[in-house]
Amino acid sequence: MKLQKYLLILPLMATAVSAFAQDTTIKNDEYKSSFDFATEVRRTIDKDLMLASVYSRKTGKSLIELREFVSKNLNKVLELAKQYPTIEVEATGIQNYPHYEKDKVKGWEAQGTIDFKSKDFKSMEKLLASLGENIALNSVYFSVSPEKWAELEDELTVEMIQKLQHKAELIKKTLNAKEYVLDNVKLGHLNDRTYYQPRLAAMTYGATKSPLQEEMKLPLEPGQETIVSQVSGTAKFK
Repeated sequence: MKLQKYLLILPLMATAVSAFAQDTTIKNDEYKSSFDFATEVRRTIDKDLMLASVYSRKTGKSLIELREFVSKNLNKVLELAKQYPTIEVEATGIQNYPHYEKDKVKGWEAQGTIDFKSKDFKSMEKLLASLGENIALNSVYFSVSPEKWAELEDELTVEMIQKLQHKAELIKKTLNAKEYVLDNVKLGHLNDRTYYQPRLAAMTYGATKSPLQEEMKLPLEPGQETIVSQVSGTAKFK
């Protein structure tokens, strides 16, 4: 008896599944027109983060003396940087490079680098202008801070979706369609946000003026950056 009941239920289940699949197909078929389109969002913003890199370098025959010379200079920079609590400081260490002559080491070059990062442009300018004659400027550039970038990314995401919906509404009006659905929406990556502005300085020793003071014209202007992002999707109309 139980087996007979199951046999009666199974055809009913098959019929229900078939009806559901047919109903879904009919609903999907109601959206007969579809358009693939894309749009972009542009935003110009002020750069609010200043980054700089300085180094001390010297060549000679005694690697120990070279490292002591570079280390002494870098320590002075680190000590000076303590006067500016709004500046982030990172020392990357000292690297050694051998100088060869006929496959033999005839001398050495030692170089140490320190990186600075801050939103406090005035403090950065003061620090860079007072580092002394044995420190050279490797680069200085401006960018958008991670905090500002995260906020901007959220704003642009909302704006991109709204712009996509606006285009879909225009197409709907043109087609005299009743409604639409957005499908396969893809948000593009925001463009590279860092623009380098290197200002290289040749390392000199025994100079009467700092290479930084010679090379930099303060204050530096951070400038602006144009952010571009694209969004694409498919709109289906009925």
